[in-house]
Amino acid sequence: MSKGKGRTTVAKRHANQLAAARARQQSPPLSALSDHRRKLAWAECHIQEGKSLSEGWVNNKSYEVSVKPDGQGRLELVGEQVKPLPDVLGLVIGDALESMRSSLDNLAFALACKNSRALTADEQEDVSFPIHNQPPVATHRSITHMSPAAQAAIISLCEYPAMRAKEQDALWLLNKTNNRDKHRAITVAAADVSKYSLYFATATIVGPAQIGIGGPKRTTKVGDRNVFAKFGVGSQLQGNVGTTLQIVFGEGLEVADREVWSTLRWFHDHIRDTVFQALEPLL
Repeated sequence: MSKGKGRTTVAKRHANQLAAARARQQSPPLSALSDHRRKLAWAECHIQEGKSLSEGWVNNKSYEVSVKPDGQGRLELVGEQVKPLPDVLGLVIGDALESMRSSLDNLAFALACKNSRALTADEQEDVSFPIHNQPPVATHRSITHMSPAAQAAIISLCEYPAMRAKEQDALWLLNKTNNRDKHRAITVAAADVSKYSLYFATATIVGPAQIGIGGPKRTTKVGDRNVFAKFGVGSQLQGNVGTTLQIVFGEGLEVADREVWSTLRWFHDHIRDTVFQALEPLL
Protein backbone atom coordinates (compact mmCIF):
# COMPACT_ATOMS: atom_id res chain seq x y z
CA MET A 1 0.00 0.00 0.00
CA SER A 2 1.34 3.45 -0.89
CA LYS A 3 1.86 6.03 1.82
CA GLY A 4 -0.78 8.26 0.25
CA LYS A 5 -3.37 5.50 0.28
CA GLY A 6 -2.43 4.59 3.86
CA ARG A 7 -2.94 8.17 5.01
CA THR A 8 -6.29 8.29 3.22
CA THR A 9 -7.44 5.09 4.96
CA VAL A 10 -6.40 6.41 8.38
CA ALA A 11 -8.13 9.74 7.72
CA LYS A 12 -11.35 7.98 6.75
CA ARG A 13 -11.23 5.83 9.87
CA HIS A 14 -10.71 8.87 12.08
CA ALA A 15 -13.55 10.69 10.32
CA ASN A 16 -15.88 7.73 10.93
CA GLN A 17 -14.87 7.55 14.59
CA LEU A 18 -15.50 11.30 15.01
CA ALA A 19 -18.91 11.02 13.36
CA ALA A 20 -19.84 8.13 15.68
CA ALA A 21 -18.69 10.11 18.74
CA ARG A 22 -20.77 13.10 17.69
CA ALA A 23 -23.82 10.89 17.19
CA ARG A 24 -23.42 9.51 20.71
CA GLN A 25 -23.16 13.02 22.11
CA GLN A 26 -26.34 14.09 20.34
CA SER A 27 -28.34 11.06 21.52
CA PRO A 28 -29.84 11.37 25.01
CA PRO A 29 -28.59 8.81 27.54
CA LEU A 30 -30.90 5.86 28.10
CA SER A 31 -31.56 7.00 31.67
CA ALA A 32 -33.12 10.19 30.30
CA LEU A 33 -35.75 8.27 28.35
CA SER A 34 -39.10 6.92 29.50
CA ASP A 35 -39.22 3.17 30.10
CA HIS A 36 -40.86 2.30 26.79
CA ARG A 37 -38.42 4.50 24.88
CA ARG A 38 -35.46 2.94 26.69
CA LYS A 39 -36.61 -0.55 25.69
CA LEU A 40 -36.98 0.49 22.06
CA ALA A 41 -33.55 2.13 22.14
CA TRP A 42 -32.13 -1.12 23.54
CA ALA A 43 -33.76 -3.02 20.67
CA GLU A 44 -31.99 -0.64 18.30
CA CYS A 45 -28.65 -1.57 19.90
CA HIS A 46 -29.36 -5.27 19.31
CA ILE A 47 -30.40 -4.64 15.69
CA GLN A 48 -27.18 -2.77 15.01
CA GLU A 49 -25.13 -5.48 16.76
CA GLY A 50 -26.77 -8.25 14.76
CA LYS A 51 -26.41 -6.41 11.49
CA SER A 52 -22.71 -5.91 12.19
CA LEU A 53 -22.30 -9.62 12.99
CA SER A 54 -24.03 -10.56 9.74
CA GLU A 55 -21.97 -8.19 7.62
CA GLY A 56 -18.78 -9.49 9.21
CA TRP A 57 -19.80 -13.05 8.41
CA VAL A 58 -20.67 -12.22 4.80
CA ASN A 59 -17.42 -10.29 4.27
CA ASN A 60 -15.28 -13.07 5.78
CA LYS A 61 -15.55 -15.45 2.81
CA SER A 62 -18.09 -17.60 4.63
CA TYR A 63 -19.87 -18.63 1.43
CA GLU A 64 -18.05 -19.72 -1.72
CA VAL A 65 -19.28 -20.11 -5.28
CA SER A 66 -17.32 -22.13 -7.84
CA VAL A 67 -17.66 -24.38 -10.88
CA LYS A 68 -17.22 -28.02 -9.92
CA PRO A 69 -17.57 -31.39 -11.67
CA ASP A 70 -20.66 -33.32 -10.65
CA GLY A 71 -18.97 -36.72 -10.86
CA GLN A 72 -20.78 -37.64 -14.08
CA GLY A 73 -18.77 -35.57 -16.54
CA ARG A 74 -20.92 -32.47 -16.24
CA LEU A 75 -20.21 -29.16 -14.52
CA GLU A 76 -22.22 -27.39 -11.86
CA LEU A 77 -22.11 -23.85 -10.57
CA VAL A 78 -22.27 -24.49 -6.82
CA GLY A 79 -22.50 -22.26 -3.78
CA GLU A 80 -21.43 -23.70 -0.42
CA GLN A 81 -21.47 -22.41 3.15
CA VAL A 82 -17.94 -22.86 4.48
CA LYS A 83 -18.20 -21.11 7.86
CA PRO A 84 -20.94 -21.36 10.52
CA LEU A 85 -23.21 -18.43 11.16
CA PRO A 86 -22.21 -16.52 14.33
CA ASP A 87 -23.17 -18.51 17.44
CA VAL A 88 -24.88 -15.55 19.11
CA LEU A 89 -26.88 -14.46 16.07
CA GLY A 90 -30.11 -16.13 17.18
CA LEU A 91 -29.71 -14.73 20.69
CA VAL A 92 -29.21 -11.19 19.41
CA ILE A 93 -32.30 -11.52 17.21
CA GLY A 94 -34.29 -12.78 20.20
CA ASP A 95 -33.08 -9.92 22.40
CA ALA A 96 -34.17 -7.39 19.78
CA LEU A 97 -37.61 -9.01 19.50
CA GLU A 98 -38.09 -9.12 23.27
CA SER A 99 -37.01 -5.50 23.76
CA MET A 100 -39.48 -4.30 21.13
CA ARG A 101 -42.33 -6.36 22.54
CA SER A 102 -41.53 -5.15 26.07
CA SER A 103 -41.54 -1.53 24.93
CA LEU A 104 -45.22 -1.96 24.02
CA ASP A 105 -46.07 -3.45 27.42
CA ASN A 106 -44.16 -0.68 29.20
CA LEU A 107 -46.18 1.90 27.32
CA ALA A 108 -49.43 0.10 28.12
CA PHE A 109 -48.53 0.09 31.81
CA ALA A 110 -47.74 3.82 31.73
CA LEU A 111 -51.15 4.49 30.17
CA ALA A 112 -52.89 2.44 32.86
CA CYS A 113 -51.01 4.24 35.64
CA LYS A 114 -51.92 7.59 34.11
CA ASN A 115 -55.60 6.75 34.41
CA SER A 116 -55.54 4.64 37.60
CA ARG A 117 -52.57 5.57 39.76
CA ALA A 118 -53.46 3.20 42.62
CA LEU A 119 -53.41 -0.13 40.80
CA THR A 120 -53.28 -3.23 42.98
CA ALA A 121 -50.64 -5.88 42.36
CA ASP A 122 -53.20 -8.08 40.58
CA GLU A 123 -54.39 -5.18 38.43
CA GLN A 124 -50.81 -4.38 37.46
CA GLU A 125 -50.34 -7.95 36.27
CA ASP A 126 -53.41 -7.60 34.06
CA VAL A 127 -51.96 -4.74 32.06
CA SER A 128 -50.25 -5.42 28.72
CA PHE A 129 -50.32 -4.33 25.12
CA PRO A 130 -52.85 -6.75 23.58
CA ILE A 131 -51.83 -8.42 20.33
CA HIS A 132 -54.08 -11.36 19.48
CA ASN A 133 -55.79 -12.90 16.48
CA GLN A 134 -58.75 -10.60 17.06
CA PRO A 135 -58.74 -6.94 18.14
CA PRO A 136 -59.28 -6.33 21.87
CA VAL A 137 -62.43 -4.86 23.38
CA ALA A 138 -62.50 -2.06 25.93
CA THR A 139 -63.40 -4.49 28.73
CA HIS A 140 -60.39 -6.73 28.08
CA ARG A 141 -58.32 -6.92 31.26
CA SER A 142 -55.16 -5.77 29.46
CA ILE A 143 -56.60 -2.31 28.77
CA THR A 144 -59.57 -1.99 31.12
CA HIS A 145 -57.61 0.25 33.52
CA MET A 146 -56.79 2.77 30.79
CA SER A 147 -58.74 5.86 29.83
CA PRO A 148 -61.42 5.50 27.13
CA ALA A 149 -59.22 7.49 24.74
CA ALA A 150 -56.25 5.17 25.30
CA GLN A 151 -58.47 2.10 24.91
CA ALA A 152 -59.85 3.39 21.62
CA ALA A 153 -56.38 4.24 20.33
CA ILE A 154 -54.98 0.79 21.13
CA ILE A 155 -57.98 -0.96 19.61
CA SER A 156 -57.48 1.05 16.41
CA LEU A 157 -53.81 0.02 16.31
CA CYS A 158 -54.68 -3.67 16.71
CA GLU A 159 -57.43 -4.09 14.13
CA TYR A 160 -57.09 -7.22 12.03
CA PRO A 161 -59.63 -7.19 9.19
CA ALA A 162 -58.56 -10.57 7.78
CA MET A 163 -55.97 -13.30 8.17
CA ARG A 164 -54.21 -12.16 5.02
CA ALA A 165 -53.78 -8.70 6.56
CA LYS A 166 -52.14 -10.21 9.66
CA GLU A 167 -49.27 -11.45 7.54
CA GLN A 168 -48.52 -7.82 6.72
CA ASP A 169 -49.13 -6.49 10.24
CA ALA A 170 -45.91 -5.53 12.02
CA LEU A 171 -47.32 -5.91 15.54
CA TRP A 172 -48.89 -9.32 14.91
CA LEU A 173 -45.73 -10.67 13.29
CA LEU A 174 -43.55 -9.25 16.07
CA ASN A 175 -45.70 -10.89 18.72
CA LYS A 176 -45.76 -14.28 16.99
CA THR A 177 -42.03 -14.32 16.33
CA ASN A 178 -41.19 -13.18 19.83
CA ASN A 179 -43.45 -15.79 21.43
CA ARG A 180 -41.81 -18.57 19.43
CA ASP A 181 -38.38 -17.33 20.47
CA LYS A 182 -39.34 -17.09 24.16
CA HIS A 183 -41.37 -20.25 24.59
CA ARG A 184 -40.30 -22.75 21.93
CA ALA A 185 -36.84 -22.37 20.45
CA ILE A 186 -34.22 -19.73 19.71
CA THR A 187 -34.98 -17.99 16.44
CA VAL A 188 -33.17 -19.70 13.55
CA ALA A 189 -31.49 -17.67 10.84
CA ALA A 190 -30.19 -18.83 7.47
CA ALA A 191 -27.97 -17.46 4.74
CA ASP A 192 -29.77 -16.81 1.48
CA VAL A 193 -28.39 -15.91 -1.93
CA SER A 194 -30.76 -13.17 -3.03
CA LYS A 195 -28.91 -12.40 -6.29
CA TYR A 196 -26.17 -13.92 -8.37
CA SER A 197 -24.56 -13.02 -11.67
CA LEU A 198 -22.37 -14.93 -14.14
CA TYR A 199 -19.64 -13.50 -16.34
CA PHE A 200 -17.72 -15.92 -18.52
CA ALA A 201 -14.46 -14.69 -20.04
CA THR A 202 -14.40 -17.87 -22.13
CA ALA A 203 -16.99 -20.60 -22.25
CA THR A 204 -17.69 -23.75 -24.20
CA ILE A 205 -21.10 -25.08 -23.31
CA VAL A 206 -21.89 -28.53 -24.62
CA GLY A 207 -25.26 -30.20 -24.54
CA PRO A 208 -28.26 -29.07 -22.53
CA ALA A 209 -27.65 -26.51 -19.78
CA GLN A 210 -29.77 -25.24 -16.93
CA ILE A 211 -29.11 -21.69 -15.75
CA GLY A 212 -31.13 -20.02 -13.05
CA ILE A 213 -32.32 -23.18 -11.31
CA GLY A 214 -35.29 -22.23 -9.17
CA GLY A 215 -36.06 -22.92 -5.56
CA PRO A 216 -34.75 -21.58 -2.25
CA LYS A 217 -31.06 -20.78 -2.04
CA ARG A 218 -30.74 -21.03 1.76
CA THR A 219 -28.01 -22.58 3.85
CA THR A 220 -27.93 -22.97 7.63
CA LYS A 221 -24.74 -24.93 8.37
CA VAL A 222 -21.29 -25.65 7.03
CA GLY A 223 -21.45 -27.95 4.03
CA ASP A 224 -24.92 -26.90 2.85
CA ARG A 225 -24.84 -26.40 -0.92
CA ASN A 226 -26.88 -24.66 -3.60
CA VAL A 227 -26.73 -25.46 -7.30
CA PHE A 228 -27.26 -22.41 -9.50
CA ALA A 229 -26.55 -23.87 -12.93
CA LYS A 230 -25.67 -27.13 -14.68
CA PHE A 231 -23.73 -27.64 -17.90
CA GLY A 232 -23.44 -30.69 -20.16
CA VAL A 233 -20.57 -33.14 -20.59
CA GLY A 234 -17.51 -31.52 -22.15
CA SER A 235 -18.38 -27.94 -21.13
CA GLN A 236 -15.51 -25.64 -20.17
CA LEU A 237 -16.01 -22.41 -18.24
CA GLN A 238 -13.75 -19.60 -17.11
CA GLY A 239 -15.04 -16.40 -15.56
CA ASN A 240 -16.40 -14.72 -12.48
CA VAL A 241 -19.48 -15.21 -10.33
CA GLY A 242 -20.98 -12.48 -8.20
CA THR A 243 -23.36 -13.20 -5.32
CA THR A 244 -25.38 -11.10 -2.89
CA LEU A 245 -25.95 -12.79 0.48
CA GLN A 246 -28.51 -11.88 3.09
CA ILE A 247 -29.49 -13.33 6.45
CA VAL A 248 -33.11 -14.48 6.51
CA PHE A 249 -35.46 -15.95 9.10
CA GLY A 250 -35.54 -19.74 9.03
CA GLU A 251 -38.40 -22.04 8.10
CA GLY A 252 -41.39 -22.57 10.37
CA LEU A 253 -41.81 -18.92 11.36
CA GLU A 254 -44.49 -16.46 10.31
CA VAL A 255 -41.61 -14.33 9.00
CA ALA A 256 -39.80 -17.21 7.26
CA ASP A 257 -37.50 -16.18 4.39
CA ARG A 258 -37.78 -12.48 5.18
CA GLU A 259 -34.49 -10.62 5.48
CA VAL A 260 -33.82 -10.38 9.22
CA TRP A 261 -32.55 -6.85 9.73
CA SER A 262 -34.97 -5.06 7.41
CA THR A 263 -37.83 -6.96 9.10
CA LEU A 264 -36.66 -6.01 12.59
CA ARG A 265 -36.19 -2.43 11.36
CA TRP A 266 -39.79 -2.47 10.09
CA PHE A 267 -41.04 -3.62 13.50
CA HIS A 268 -38.92 -0.99 15.29
CA ASP A 269 -39.95 1.91 13.07
CA HIS A 270 -43.62 0.96 13.19
CA ILE A 271 -43.54 1.05 16.98
CA ARG A 272 -41.68 4.35 17.04
CA ASP A 273 -43.52 6.16 14.26
CA THR A 274 -47.03 4.74 14.56
CA VAL A 275 -47.66 3.27 18.02
CA PHE A 276 -45.69 5.77 20.09
CA GLN A 277 -46.96 8.70 18.06
CA ALA A 278 -50.56 7.63 18.63
CA LEU A 279 -50.28 6.82 22.34
CA GLU A 280 -47.67 9.10 23.89
CA PRO A 281 -49.92 12.21 23.72
CA LEU A 282 -52.28 10.33 26.08
CA LEU A 283 -49.67 9.97 28.82
